[in-house]
Amino acid sequence: MVTIVKHEWHSHDRQYAIELDEDLLSEIYPDLKKKELKKLLKDIENGDVDVDEVMSDAYDNDVEIEWDFQY
Repeated sequence: MVTIVKHEWHSHDRQYAIELDEDLLSEIYPDLKKKELKKLLKDIENGDVDVDEVMSDAYDNDVEIEWDFQY
């Protein structure tokens, strides 16, 4: 599992996070097999896959990302 954090700057900083796991990746990439999802998650953990690309793919595939407010 990978925790992704994003910041939003308005008049103050807001931080949100999401835990990216195989279940969420399977929603984003429904055509990938379990083994491919595990490899993708490992590549994300290692920094070999750009997280922004994954979030863009989620948006393109109509997968709603539920960001958790951190503070």
